[in-house]
Amino acid sequence: MMIVYNIPVLENIVTPLRENRKNTEKVNCNTEKYAVQPRSGNEIYDIVFNHVSFAYPGTDRKILDDVSFKAEHGKMVGISGVSGAGKTTFADIMLGILEPDSGSVVIHTNGIGYIPQFTFMLDDTIRANVAFGIEPDKILDELVWECLVEAQLADYIKTIPDGLDTRVGERGIRLSGGQVQRIGIARALYRKPDILVFDEATSALDLETEAAIINAVNRLHGKKTMVIIAHKSGVLADCDVIYKVVEGKMVPM
Repeated sequence: MMIVYNIPVLENIVTPLRENRKNTEKVNCNTEKYAVQPRSGNEIYDIVFNHVSFAYPGTDRKILDDVSFKAEHGKMVGISGVSGAGKTTFADIMLGILEPDSGSVVIHTNGIGYIPQFTFMLDDTIRANVAFGIEPDKILDELVWECLVEAQLADYIKTIPDGLDTRVGERGIRLSGGQVQRIGIARALYRKPDILVFDEATSALDLETEAAIINAVNRLHGKKTMVIIAHKSGVLADCDVIYKVVEGKMVPM
């Protein structure tokens, strides 16, 4: 009865999403202000911001003000700053979620993997959560294991009876916070991206678990171009270069 009762609400949510998906498929992500170009292998920089400025509608304050920034291929770049400084806005522009008011962004990549503060988990198997959005009959177990090895979770999965078929429960309740974030890393790696973006990916974890996740991230150093966004300086200790967002500017540290 509850399912039937809620059908009109679900239709109100699902129908716009379906329409938005259709519209999104028609959009060309390459514009004057934001462009994604397949990586040929010759580019020095994977991420390039050219004099980017951005303010949210209805405000005069520039969250980013004439920012020029480059991330070299294979390097680990740290982005720090207090809450509200513009770190997440920077990430959203880099990912193409927001478009600059002025300036331009060029991304050289064959894919970007994103690891947020809280990884969404399906009430499904570990396999399905790593290969998120892939049809079950098209999931490659060998690739799932490869990603779990990189995320330093494979050894644990091998010790549990159901292995990749282990169900994680609603919101990943049967896993620890650190294990959930490791699955988030494995998920981001599954599509073999050139760039990984960690947006406060360890901020909700205890210190011991955070240290373990940082160790897993460091294993990817040099294999991927990584942007680590964090307000804790310790998380950024192994970055090749660190920038601090201060009053709309990206200041090298």
